[in-house]
Amino acid sequence: MTKAILTWSFRPRLAKQARINGKIGILFDVDEKMVEFSIQTARSLLDFVVHRAENDQLIHAVMNYTQEGLIITDRDGIISQLNASAERIIGTVNEEACGQNADQLLANRHIVDSLTNESGLADPEAHPVVLQRNTIQLDGKSVGILLSIHDMADIRMLERSAKRIHELNGHVATWRLSNIIGKSEAISQARQMARRFSQYNSTVLILGETGTGKELFAQGIHNASPRRNEPFLAINCAALPEQLLESELFGYVKGAFTGARSNGKTGLFEAANGGTIFLDEISEIPPNMQARLLRVIQERQVVRIGDDKVIPVDIRILAASNRDLRTLVQQGAFRADLYYRLSVLELKVPPLSWRREDIPLLAQSLLQNKNKALNTHVTGFAPEALEVLQSLEWPGNIRQLSNFIERLMILSDPPLITGENARALAQNEATKELPVSREGHFPTLEEAESNLIRKALDQTGGSRTAAAQLLGIHPSTLWRKLRDFDTEISL
Repeated sequence: MTKAILTWSFRPRLAKQARINGKIGILFDVDEKMVEFSIQTARSLLDFVVHRAENDQLIHAVMNYTQEGLIITDRDGIISQLNASAERIIGTVNEEACGQNADQLLANRHIVDSLTNESGLADPEAHPVVLQRNTIQLDGKSVGILLSIHDMADIRMLERSAKRIHELNGHVATWRLSNIIGKSEAISQARQMARRFSQYNSTVLILGETGTGKELFAQGIHNASPRRNEPFLAINCAALPEQLLESELFGYVKGAFTGARSNGKTGLFEAANGGTIFLDEISEIPPNMQARLLRVIQERQVVRIGDDKVIPVDIRILAASNRDLRTLVQQGAFRADLYYRLSVLELKVPPLSWRREDIPLLAQSLLQNKNKALNTHVTGFAPEALEVLQSLEWPGNIRQLSNFIERLMILSDPPLITGENARALAQNEATKELPVSREGHFPTLEEAESNLIRKALDQTGGSRTAAAQLLGIHPSTLWRKLRDFDTEISL
């Protein structure tokens, strides 16, 4: 047998050194294979130790990369590791925390009362955190627990940052239900109903005449809901042609059609994910798009134009119409199944003619806002002027009232708008009380609207845009009414 390492000349010396150290020296005869095996084993052990150290460093780096507090425990809840964010949130260091029971450590820090629930909220008077508990499993067996904790102060800061981004993108609702002016029973009931609806994710159909403030109610519902810090997107379905409306709502992929952006486009349904989308004048949505909208409401999924990929979305849908959708369903112009999906909850916004007692409050508020925009110094209305405003019919509702007051402010001399000012302007406007026919009865609303539109067109020389501005309604609303009226109005 070959003596590979220890030669006979070294053996006595080694045996003597062992006796001096109080040990028993045992000498073995080894060959080259055993030496090579020992060296390979040593190298393998070294590689394992180095690899283990690298993995530990990698896990440590990953844990400390996130702002989320992470605590790892064994199956009995004894802490083995925590990251820097967890150290900051609970006010400790890794060396002190490791080896302690997580329940006791967090309880001693007065962060949470118990870790028995999967998630919970800490005592807000102490150190509020949101806690989530996850079991770590290997081969189907529980080997530990991962606790993730978020400081409520950090969450609020992130919410403010997200809201700021939405504001910069214009995806934010600025109006609140408390901002809706009026003390009448009609508007008070509408506000109360909207506040109740805000707490649910059900689709809401907001009904009301043009200019009553349906979008303001939609914004108010969003801001009173749990989605208040998420985006709010609104689109007028009557203001865009069919092809453009479809691409705005659903988005498209690269090359979907001629003129499409090279990188595609995110639709409003996707952009509103987590928040609310408001579909104004929903009655004007084309028939072929009604089926696609129905799918979004039912499945909460969208498919971009030119793509077959299904994209899940978490959205609250609010819709509004100033037309009777039930009548449109009967006429075959609107899908019945879509109507029923949209009208899970219905909110009726009262017209101005139902809440005349609110006109003075509305008029004064509009005046104050317009003083800043117009750089005028009108302080208010004489009592006679308010009486004139309350006596007039407002087919354009608050939008028409707003336009009327703006013209009054420009044409009047400060500080007050007088009754004479209001009467003089009213005589030149299509806002007089509904005329009584010779037979002694009031004309129908359709007849009255037709007469008002005819008069507005006469005064503006047939200009639809000018007539709509005079009536205080959107041009698309005027065009739709002209289409609906079975009368011959000279255009």
